[in-house]
Amino acid sequence: MKNTILLLFAFLQMNLFASDSISLNNRFDIIERNVKQIETNQLNYKIEKDLLKETYSNNYERINLIITIVLALIAILGALGIKDINNIQKNYKLELERLNNLRDEFNQKSVKI
Repeated sequence: MKNTILLLFAFLQMNLFASDSISLNNRFDIIERNVKQIETNQLNYKIEKDLLKETYSNNYERINLIITIVLALIAILGALGIKDINNIQKNYKLELERLNNLRDEFNQKSVKI
Protein backbone atom coordinates (compact mmCIF):
# COMPACT_ATOMS: atom_id res chain seq x y z
CA MET A 1 0.00 0.00 0.00
CA LYS A 2 2.82 2.28 0.85
CA ASN A 3 4.38 1.52 -2.49
CA THR A 4 1.20 2.28 -4.40
CA ILE A 5 0.80 5.58 -2.63
CA LEU A 6 4.43 6.41 -3.35
CA LEU A 7 3.99 5.32 -6.94
CA LEU A 8 0.84 7.41 -7.26
CA PHE A 9 2.57 10.38 -5.69
CA ALA A 10 5.55 10.01 -8.08
CA PHE A 11 3.20 9.73 -11.04
CA LEU A 12 1.40 12.94 -9.98
CA GLN A 13 4.72 14.74 -9.58
CA MET A 14 5.79 13.70 -13.09
CA ASN A 15 2.49 14.92 -14.52
CA LEU A 16 2.88 18.23 -12.73
CA PHE A 17 6.44 18.72 -14.03
CA ALA A 18 5.39 17.72 -17.52
CA SER A 19 2.45 20.14 -17.52
CA ASP A 20 4.73 22.87 -16.13
CA SER A 21 7.21 22.16 -18.91
CA ILE A 22 4.47 22.32 -21.54
CA SER A 23 3.02 25.52 -20.14
CA LEU A 24 6.51 27.06 -20.02
CA ASN A 25 7.04 26.12 -23.67
CA ASN A 26 3.65 27.63 -24.55
CA ARG A 27 4.49 30.80 -22.69
CA PHE A 28 7.88 31.00 -24.38
CA ASP A 29 6.24 30.57 -27.81
CA ILE A 30 3.68 33.27 -27.01
CA ILE A 31 6.39 35.65 -25.83
CA GLU A 32 8.46 34.90 -28.93
CA ARG A 33 5.47 35.66 -31.20
CA ASN A 34 4.80 38.89 -29.29
CA VAL A 35 8.42 40.01 -29.72
CA LYS A 36 8.28 39.28 -33.47
CA GLN A 37 5.01 41.22 -33.71
CA ILE A 38 6.55 44.17 -31.86
CA GLU A 39 9.57 44.16 -34.19
CA THR A 40 7.27 44.08 -37.21
CA ASN A 41 5.21 46.96 -35.80
CA GLN A 42 8.35 48.99 -35.15
CA LEU A 43 9.54 48.44 -38.71
CA ASN A 44 6.12 49.42 -40.10
CA TYR A 45 6.11 52.54 -37.90
CA LYS A 46 9.55 53.58 -39.17
CA ILE A 47 8.52 53.05 -42.80
CA GLU A 48 5.30 55.07 -42.35
CA LYS A 49 7.20 57.81 -40.55
CA ASP A 50 9.72 58.07 -43.41
CA LEU A 51 6.89 58.15 -45.96
CA LEU A 52 5.15 60.95 -44.07
CA LYS A 53 8.39 62.96 -43.90
CA GLU A 54 8.90 62.56 -47.64
CA THR A 55 5.31 63.51 -48.41
CA TYR A 56 5.52 66.56 -46.15
CA SER A 57 8.78 67.61 -47.78
CA ASN A 58 7.30 67.28 -51.29
CA ASN A 59 4.17 69.20 -50.31
CA TYR A 60 6.27 71.91 -48.64
CA GLU A 61 8.35 72.33 -51.82
CA ARG A 62 5.20 72.54 -53.97
CA ILE A 63 3.65 75.14 -51.69
CA ASN A 64 6.86 77.22 -51.80
CA LEU A 65 6.94 76.98 -55.59
CA ILE A 66 3.28 78.05 -55.90
CA ILE A 67 3.80 80.98 -53.52
CA THR A 68 6.88 82.07 -55.48
CA ILE A 69 4.98 81.95 -58.78
CA VAL A 70 2.05 83.92 -57.35
CA LEU A 71 4.36 86.58 -55.91
CA ALA A 72 6.23 86.82 -59.22
CA LEU A 73 2.94 87.34 -61.07
CA ILE A 74 1.91 90.02 -58.59
CA ALA A 75 5.29 91.74 -59.02
CA ILE A 76 4.99 91.67 -62.82
CA LEU A 77 1.44 92.98 -62.75
CA GLY A 78 2.48 95.63 -60.26
CA ALA A 79 5.36 96.78 -62.47
CA LEU A 80 3.04 96.95 -65.48
CA GLY A 81 0.48 98.82 -63.41
CA ILE A 82 3.04 101.39 -62.28
CA LYS A 83 4.13 101.89 -65.89
CA ASP A 84 0.53 102.38 -66.88
CA ILE A 85 -0.02 104.88 -64.07
CA ASN A 86 3.08 106.82 -65.15
CA ASN A 87 1.75 106.98 -68.72
CA ILE A 88 -1.62 108.20 -67.50
CA GLN A 89 0.08 110.80 -65.30
CA LYS A 90 2.15 112.09 -68.25
CA ASN A 91 -0.96 112.30 -70.43
CA TYR A 92 -2.81 114.10 -67.63
CA LYS A 93 -0.02 116.65 -67.28
CA LEU A 94 -0.01 117.29 -71.04
CA GLU A 95 -3.79 117.75 -71.10
CA LEU A 96 -3.61 120.03 -68.07
CA GLU A 97 -0.97 122.19 -69.77
CA ARG A 98 -3.14 122.38 -72.91
CA LEU A 99 -6.14 123.40 -70.84
CA ASN A 100 -4.07 126.05 -69.06
CA ASN A 101 -2.89 127.36 -72.43
CA LEU A 102 -6.47 127.38 -73.73
CA ARG A 103 -7.64 129.23 -70.62
CA ASP A 104 -4.88 131.78 -71.00
CA GLU A 105 -5.81 132.26 -74.67
CA PHE A 106 -9.47 132.52 -73.72
CA ASN A 107 -8.65 135.12 -71.06
CA GLN A 108 -6.54 137.10 -73.52
CA LYS A 109 -9.29 137.03 -76.15
CA SER A 110 -11.93 137.94 -73.58
CA VAL A 111 -9.79 140.92 -72.46
CA LYS A 112 -9.53 142.06 -76.12
CA ILE A 113 -13.25 141.78 -76.57
